Amino acid sequence: MPATTDFWKKIVWFQPEEFGIPEHDEALRRQEGLEMNRVLILKMDAMRHLVGQPIHIHAGFATKGHAQNSQHYLHNAADFHVEGLNLTAQFYYAMMFRFPAIGLYPFWKWNGKPRPGLHVDERPLQAIASVVLWWRDAKGTYHKLETAMAIRDVLMEGDLLYARG
Repeated sequence: MPATTDFWKKIVWFQPEEFGIPEHDEALRRQEGLEMNRVLILKMDAMRHLVGQPIHIHAGFATKGHAQNSQHYLHNAADFHVEGLNLTAQFYYAMMFRFPAIGLYPFWKWNGKPRPGLHVDERPLQAIASVVLWWRDAKGTYHKLETAMAIRDVLMEGDLLYARG
């Protein structure tokens, strides 16, 4: 269900414009943000409160630039990084909030510095049996994460890049 202006008045840490397409003017970005999934926004706001650090939104709603069936196109997804937290800590918080899907992005940069981050979405639960996990490598190729060892390796890679940055 899309958010409304009244709904956004209750959100402490974000503005609707942050979830719109960056190239659009502020009014259109605001409208795009108003259409974001309410559960996604509530979880993001609660997570921001819990971590106590700014969350920088890389992408919310989108019309291009993501996987073919991306939840970004349906107002159900956000890509972000948490200032001051390594990838392992970000992943831990996302798991606490039980997002149905989490993508790990160990190679992201923000203002020229390594800033690993996450994709989270609120895809329909009937579409999945458990949490969907994946990561994107430095070449932009997506890979499923199916074992604890694979998750650990990707988190360690992201944490190393963050520590060097």
